Amino acid sequence: MHFGCLPAFQGYGMRKRRLSAQSRKDTFILQEMMIYKYAAGLYDLEPEERFISFLQAVEPLDEEQSYSLSCQLEPPGQRAGRKGLLQFFRPHKM
Repeated sequence: MHFGCLPAFQGYGMRKRRLSAQSRKDTFILQEMMIYKYAAGLYDLEPEERFISFLQAVEPLDEEQSYSLSCQLEPPGQRAGRKGLLQFFRPHKM
């Protein structure tokens, strides 16, 4: 009997364990998602009138304005960090 292809199976156990660990992680994430989805379904949220009025009164931005505002939050070629987000959303004087 010839076992010339046996070396191909040498790493099989390690690959199987790696896949098994990934599968457990995926299963855990899916279970968490199901829990959050269930928990969210327990709430019956309705928007407050003041928010509806505010959002209806806001003028939509054109593409250039939107891009400019986006670049303030996240400069081109950089990821928005927590500090940048906190600065952007800090209370402004009106």
